Amino acid sequence: MIQRRPRQLSGPITSAESSVLYGLASAASYGVADYLSQVAGRTVGVWRTSFYYYLLGLLALSCWLLAEPHALHLLQNAPLYGWLAGIASGLALLAAVVLFTQGLVSGDIAIVAPVTATYGGVTALLLFLNGQHFSAATVGGLALLVAGASIVSLQARPVSSGPRHSGLGWALAASLAYGIGFWLQGAFAVPALGPLLPVWLVYAIGLVVMGVLSLAGIVRLRPPERPLLLLPTLFASLFSIAGFLALTEGMATQQVAVVVALSSLTSAVTVCLSRIFAGTRLAWYQWGAIVLITAGLVLTRL
Repeated sequence: MIQRRPRQLSGPITSAESSVLYGLASAASYGVADYLSQVAGRTVGVWRTSFYYYLLGLLALSCWLLAEPHALHLLQNAPLYGWLAGIASGLALLAAVVLFTQGLVSGDIAIVAPVTATYGGVTALLLFLNGQHFSAATVGGLALLVAGASIVSLQARPVSSGPRHSGLGWALAASLAYGIGFWLQGAFAVPALGPLLPVWLVYAIGLVVMGVLSLAGIVRLRPPERPLLLLPTLFASLFSIAGFLALTEGMATQQVAVVVALSSLTSAVTVCLSRIFAGTRLAWYQWGAIVLITAGLVLTRL
């Protein structure tokens, strides 16, 4: 035992170990970003939060892209299907960000965050339908995800609040959009474009779409009167970039279902931050539901 430890510590990290580390890093970064997105969305609005979130992300990633010769080489030689998958993924993930932020702003974070986190199960299901085989443990994990999300939605509400305030509908739609977007990323875009270009493409597409909506008068994206109000958006964008890069780097290990499932543990991080800083309280059965969701996420990676 004593002789084996130095070899284990100094040996190369396996693909499976890398996927776990990247997935957990993504979950932690996304958890902080999601909490800050709730704060920002309630301060400056959903669309303005999303727009500046994407703008800051695109600027940072563009600087990074220019400093990466290998990424520029891929830019010139990437196959068409990779670009198409990246564009489709960008549209799906933009929809997911808006839906999720709207859920956080108008609903209950204790419902929205865990239900949205079931996107790991959506991605795993799409991978299965695309021909990837999973163990019985993964199938059981998907069942736990559905059960956990259903129990969370049964939260007891004050008499003055209606069902529309739970944010469940927004969360379910965001989960579906995230699941489709990350499936397209992991199965098609990342293998063809590498880990950096698909992230840049997501931010670029989101920014273009929101710019068009603004020019058409559908949304208002003017800066807030007090620039300091954008600070939560700035930090949310930075943490989101970190989470996204960790996610796509993990996908490059070919362990897509593992990385996406672990990254969706972000809900636990978000709810914990909300409990610490906003005083959010959960009923006992909601804690049980989060345990089921977490168990389901773990099983989907076995």
